[in-house]
Amino acid sequence: MFGIVPGCRYGWPKNVLHWAGIHESVLDICATVRPHFVIADAIVAMEGDGPLNGTARRLNTLVLSNDPVAADATCARALGVIPEQMAYIREGSLFLGRIDDHEVL
Repeated sequence: MFGIVPGCRYGWPKNVLHWAGIHESVLDICATVRPHFVIADAIVAMEGDGPLNGTARRLNTLVLSNDPVAADATCARALGVIPEQMAYIREGSLFLGRIDDHEVL
């Protein structure tokens, strides 16, 4: 969602959003400009301190969803992370989408 925010307004690499907090910024952007469909490229994901110092992890996965919270929760699970422990996914599940995995196909 950082891609929809104009760099000419917020600086590059959109420093204001980083300073406000990545999790908070993603949640605010999604609450303001609600995504209709998510395509998450998880063919090669990144763990750790990305995007410059992370470690590549091959998942060979694409996630398609009309629910942004479910998409991020599914990607978190694919990486072995419990989505409920990620603040922006947990908070997003209150008003943007579903976090539970029993309906994920």
